[in-house]
Amino acid sequence: MPDHRQFTIEEANGLLPEVIRVTDPAAKRFAMLDGAETTDQDAALAIARRQQSVAEEWAHAVIALGVQPKGLFVVDFVSRGDPSVLYCWAYGEPRVAHQHRDTETFDERVPVPGWDLQETVQ
Repeated sequence: MPDHRQFTIEEANGLLPEVIRVTDPAAKRFAMLDGAETTDQDAALAIARRQQSVAEEWAHAVIALGVQPKGLFVVDFVSRGDPSVLYCWAYGEPRVAHQHRDTETFDERVPVPGWDLQETVQ
């Protein structure tokens, strides 16, 4: 995997509109495919392959922005101040406002000190 850029929390939030620009259509395509119901095993396999393709294309797009895909429509921004700290964002959140250590998981993330979780991206 290529080296990722390092960000301050302000820089991460500055890049977030671009992350959302590539994530929003991918998440909507994935959800549309997820809602497709079929009892045909071949059709279900084709849907799963298309979902995998959407997720892989999205991952390549966010990697190109310098961030790390860490799950389906979840990204980490490596902290400039301490590369073992990752600023974490999940699709649907209004801003990058959580962090965790590189040895921790999404479930262990905590709010970034001093950041308002309710503010929206401009």
